[in-house]
Amino acid sequence: MLDFRVWRREQEALLKARDNQLRRTAGMQGKLEAAIIQSDYGMLLLPVWYQTDAQYVPSQMAANNATIIVRSVDESASAWEVSTTGVRSLTRERVTGGLKITLPKFDQTAAVILTSDQTLIAKLRRKMQSMAEQSARVSIDLMQAKLKRVRQVDAELQSLNVGQLDAPQLLSRATALLESAEIAFGRRDFQSVRQLSADAGQLMRILQSAYWYDAVRSLASPVSSPHTICFQTLPDHWRLVSRLGRSRLKNDVNLLQTGGFEDIDAMVADGWKHTQNELEGIRAMAELYPASREGNYSLRLVAVPEIGREPSAIIQRSPVTVVTPPLPVNQGQIVHVGGWVRVVAAVTGSLDGAMLYDNQLGPSRALRWHETSNWRRFEIIRTVQESGDFKLTMELTGLGEVQFDDVRVVPHSPRSQMAKAPDCPAPQTPSLRSRAWELFERLPKLNNPIPKIPNSMPRLSNPIPRLNGTLPSWNSLAGEKQSDSPNRTEPSAPR
Repeated sequence: MLDFRVWRREQEALLKARDNQLRRTAGMQGKLEAAIIQSDYGMLLLPVWYQTDAQYVPSQMAANNATIIVRSVDESASAWEVSTTGVRSLTRERVTGGLKITLPKFDQTAAVILTSDQTLIAKLRRKMQSMAEQSARVSIDLMQAKLKRVRQVDAELQSLNVGQLDAPQLLSRATALLESAEIAFGRRDFQSVRQLSADAGQLMRILQSAYWYDAVRSLASPVSSPHTICFQTLPDHWRLVSRLGRSRLKNDVNLLQTGGFEDIDAMVADGWKHTQNELEGIRAMAELYPASREGNYSLRLVAVPEIGREPSAIIQRSPVTVVTPPLPVNQGQIVHVGGWVRVVAAVTGSLDGAMLYDNQLGPSRALRWHETSNWRRFEIIRTVQESGDFKLTMELTGLGEVQFDDVRVVPHSPRSQMAKAPDCPAPQTPSLRSRAWELFERLPKLNNPIPKIPNSMPRLSNPIPRLNGTLPSWNSLAGEKQSDSPNRTEPSAPR
């Protein structure tokens, strides 16, 4: 009789595999781009596979029989794929709109030359022959090192009960491909060596991305957890989840008591700070605004062009920044930050957009928003390395408008007997997987995708609204106003 737990794990694995496949299929749409470089010899085509979140953990990012249509190509030009192990001819076909080129195997990037100069191709062949053996050897060595690393991380994740069911098959196939590559190297078939090594790399990327998708599935952003920004640190992420699952999860003490933005006097007393940089052609402000998800007010950061003025296309300094009061935390605590954010007007003029980050990891691990959206939930999980003060920074780095509401900072203190060294295996009963899902069931679920950086720079048509005198103004809060000129400092004028 099949054990129910085994059946349950298999069903979960099938559902996750289907979800990952749907992600990969969706990621293929509109992600292939190519750069073209013209020269006296012909045309150099550099196709690249761009994928959302590939900067964290790249997925398969490969396809068979990938086609590219190139315009304005000489009728007599032939297509050649150039790699470090050889030069091979590609199938080409005249179609409406240009010349269609087919790449039998496309793996992340390629280099294609379109030329009618056969002398150039002969020179390239001689050049590649001189470096083919060394390149093939490097291809095998790199993939063997990667296989060793992936095996080590997979073993850790399996021991934490968060392993992938198809991991043994994927790793076994990658091992067999590298063994075949060694055989091909022995018979000096360097082109096959490179291709077999690349196929092994694809299998390992599939496994790595499956693990990563599992880890970030219930997070607002890959930077919400300090350990989900790459494959190597995923075991540390699940250990963090385990520690948080074993902490006093009923702790509802919100250290940021004025994070609801309802009382300006209480915020002044708590020690909130804000900075406004006086930038040419830009009006910026931070205030409590009568539009919120809960309660009466939210924190509004806004920056717009001055009427009749044209600001710089690139905003070099953040127009407005708000910082929470220092919140005391202790070493070893796990801090869970949660709240709501709404982008009213798309943030332009800066790639960073609207940011929220903590002083533990800084702006490099900030949550970022660019495009307009309704209220959406966000969260950050941080481990306190040293006892001290914990602060959050909300920063508008370009033109636009963003609102924050109901920001909470809740510390969790794992029980001392569970605070083990990172290399100690976690207890297996109850399982880490069940505790992880228990934790994420309690954490807010976000279905919105990570916002994309806008391609254009829309302008806000209306100036900053004037508010009546009964509404609390952020300018009454203790803050700093900075000028572009280093020799001029102006205090904030009360409104």
